[in-house]
Amino acid sequence: MAIGLLSSLAVYLLSTDFRPKPLYQQLKGVTDDPHCFITADQPLVVEFSPPRSDIKSISFSVMVPQRGTELEVTIRNPKSKLEIRQSRFNKSGSGTIYLSDLDLKAGPIRLEFRSSARDTERAPRLSWSKFRPNWPTEVWVASNKVSRSPLISVNFSWSSQAALWCWLLMIPGILVAFRTQKSVLVLLVILGLCSTITSVLLWQQNYTVGHYGHWDADRYGLYAQKLANYAADQQQREAIHKWFGSYPHLHNALAPTVVAVPIYLGADRDSAYLVFMSICGFMGLLLFFRILNKRLGLSYRTSLVAVIFFGCHLLQLRSFSRAVTDELGLVLTLWTLDLLLARLETVIISETVSLAVLMFLHPLARPQGFVYLPFILAGVLFCDWWRTRQLHFKDMALTVTKLLVVPAIAIVFLYLIFDWFHNFQLSIEKAKIFQRFFTFRYFISSMIGLCQLLPVLWLIVRKQRLVNPSTIILVAFGICYLAMLTIVKAPLWLRHFLPILPVAVCLGALGLEDIQSRVKKNTAMAIALAISAANVALIIYQILLTERIPSAIRNFISSG
Repeated sequence: MAIGLLSSLAVYLLSTDFRPKPLYQQLKGVTDDPHCFITADQPLVVEFSPPRSDIKSISFSVMVPQRGTELEVTIRNPKSKLEIRQSRFNKSGSGTIYLSDLDLKAGPIRLEFRSSARDTERAPRLSWSKFRPNWPTEVWVASNKVSRSPLISVNFSWSSQAALWCWLLMIPGILVAFRTQKSVLVLLVILGLCSTITSVLLWQQNYTVGHYGHWDADRYGLYAQKLANYAADQQQREAIHKWFGSYPHLHNALAPTVVAVPIYLGADRDSAYLVFMSICGFMGLLLFFRILNKRLGLSYRTSLVAVIFFGCHLLQLRSFSRAVTDELGLVLTLWTLDLLLARLETVIISETVSLAVLMFLHPLARPQGFVYLPFILAGVLFCDWWRTRQLHFKDMALTVTKLLVVPAIAIVFLYLIFDWFHNFQLSIEKAKIFQRFFTFRYFISSMIGLCQLLPVLWLIVRKQRLVNPSTIILVAFGICYLAMLTIVKAPLWLRHFLPILPVAVCLGALGLEDIQSRVKKNTAMAIALAISAANVALIIYQILLTERIPSAIRNFISSG
């Protein structure tokens, strides 16, 4: 309850400074007749009305020929005709005009692009946008009004970026947590709060600088909104029902159904979605620490360093509080691994029931959820065999029946009553579009981003640990998940490797635990904490200075 309130408060405060919808849905240019040439006889004038007046900068991509003339850009108030800023650009690349808070007042803004070029060979040029503007916009070439508009990015001031200073709280938190075990919960709360703030800011930065079309990437947020509207407004039900029939992820209804409840009660859609993912993120930190310290039996200090590394990993920070279901899938994965590792010691009815519940939840949570069903069954049978060193066919049949029958019946019932088989087929057809990202290059770059320096610690793990049943379960899940990605030819983006991040970190923690020298172990812990800080710095750098990061690096950090 306390975690939910803390997540809600953090997201609410950040939501008061959410980035406005950008000028264009995506920063993409047209392919046919893509350029607007700026000549002396053909100046370009753009006038638009931004949703807010606190504009920090205006950017555009300009191409200037080697012996071309410079581009002159003037920003004016269209009502008073007063000049606000004037800049000149004589090189190709990104052109940016920075504005202070005193430059602009509420109302429209006019940009005038001029050059002294007499022909198109020497004229600077801008790209036409593929998408129509989201704001009221008028464009003139010479004195002729045109329906196209040039590719422009408008960046607003963003005071909530100051919340990133919260990461300084981690320093005393880590120092205190190393001294007393009772403070570990406080440290995890601080880590979760910092992760929530960072993830929300990164989500806004990624999707308001060039990719607003991915603001609600797989439209799960819209799905939740449709469910809430379906319950609240009877007149919309027919139209919503038609939308349900065309939506490829209708059968992954877990997150949208949960998020629809607060939306129905009046909460903002984005905030409700982000709060739910933040709660999942907090739960994931708690579960992962329990796996390290209790299930794997690692020392407190090793567990502490490993959970910090896990929580600060760039992939975890990206997903912690974002309008995608990645964090929900992660917390279900951690819950599954925790229950299987516990089953190696003893069988508790409540844990068996929980595994059956997970058999039901995984297919409803994520598109790849069905892969967990055979893994859970095989994992349970392996745990029972290891614990008793015997496993009769009758016992196996009874265990499978307990775990599988009720969830299977429930899932089939939902697929039949809501006609999800049709949507499942649509999702398969949609997935084929992204198979072009199933390449060795994407795999290598994603594995580097996932593992970083962890393989160095993997090599230190003692052979006795490698044949330990806990290690076998972790490695088996990693292999099973990678096999699934291979079989379905899933896009090998870094974000799709999030479910095996706990496996990679656990194996690294085992290696860290096996270092015998105290000095070497402390040095390894210090390096792990330094790498964690570097991951946080990479994400903060992207939030603050994304327009200065080369696109290849930016895409690697943001992970699709």
